Amino acid sequence: MLEAFAAALLLGGINTLADFILSELKLAARPIYVFARIVLICYCVGGIVGARARQLMIGTIGGLMLGALVGCAHYLLAPAMGLGALAVAWALFWIGFSLLDAVFRGASGMVGALLQGLLAAAVSGVLFYALTSIWAPPTGGEPNLLRVLALWVGAFFPGFIVLFWHRL
Repeated sequence: MLEAFAAALLLGGINTLADFILSELKLAARPIYVFARIVLICYCVGGIVGARARQLMIGTIGGLMLGALVGCAHYLLAPAMGLGALAVAWALFWIGFSLLDAVFRGASGMVGALLQGLLAAAVSGVLFYALTSIWAPPTGGEPNLLRVLALWVGAFFPGFIVLFWHRL
């Protein structure tokens, strides 16, 4: 549970910092910024998954490859699907890291890893949607960074609990 929270806090911090930079520099959400952010997040998650299996280098390389896949999927699907592309990318993210974790553990159950990834995507996506729906953003120009951090941690934490479940 502590590993899941630490991983969620790390990714929440990275996303909060990215949100802050985009806000302060008045940068639009250009596709290259979104792609770079996805790759960075996946690189970090790959490192976390790899470090847990004592395979940091392979984990980070796997994370970069998954980041490229997720980023490209989002970029290609966004014009046609809108927010649906985000859901597909979110599912690919969690399924990819569940499969990577299964490879590191030597697990032979591909179906189990797929289901675990889908469950992580569903639980974390639903919680993030619920948090953003009930916790209205403040009115005004400046974003509340603690609120943004809490939303990002809330988005990643349940997914990491599901992803790390076999070792809790």
